[in-house]
Amino acid sequence: MKIRPITLDDSAVILEWRNDPHTRAMSRTHDPVSFEDHTKWFQKAIAGTNRLMLMGEQDGRKIGLVRFDRDGGSWETGINLNPDERGKGLGALLLRTAVLQFQALHPSQKLTAVIRPDNQASRKIFEACGFRWVDRRDEHDHFEAP
Repeated sequence: MKIRPITLDDSAVILEWRNDPHTRAMSRTHDPVSFEDHTKWFQKAIAGTNRLMLMGEQDGRKIGLVRFDRDGGSWETGINLNPDERGKGLGALLLRTAVLQFQALHPSQKLTAVIRPDNQASRKIFEACGFRWVDRRDEHDHFEAP
């Protein structure tokens, strides 16, 4: 799997994935995101230093996005798979590859994840990549990478 930083050319597909009904159901916010709001967020996201977003590609297909957001002394990690690529066993490979690239850029940084308790697919992906459950707060399960 090839991992690369996202670009402006990825904006439309990321909005499409974000507004996918299953993605919205598993997100902290369930409402659809407007084009205008996404465009403002996306431009800030790729310009800032507190977020790194990596696109996974395989055989010319965009597999999914892994996002790392600085949260105080750690980085919260999130994944969003292309709806067409779900269920193919690519999520753990995507996350593992992106985490390795992140760690090469930011060695010794603590990685966390916040997952809805009913999001078993994400839970399995993160656990397969070594993240371990810490606790449940604010109706979400919190994980840390070793």
